[in-house]
Amino acid sequence: MNFNPLSLLSKLDISMNIQGKISQQAADQAALRLAWAASIALLVLALSIGFALVAWVLGWRG
Repeated sequence: MNFNPLSLLSKLDISMNIQGKISQQAADQAALRLAWAASIALLVLALSIGFALVAWVLGWRG
């Protein structure tokens, strides 16, 4: 039986590299979702403040 520890290490390195790419892709996706959520939250906040200012200027009572 011919045992080569280097081939085992190279197989391990390849599988870790694939795992690293998958986790990097998942991290990028999570960061993109977080950025979208933050953008939408800021947009809603800006619209709310704008509506409140318009209501205040026009003298609407809520």
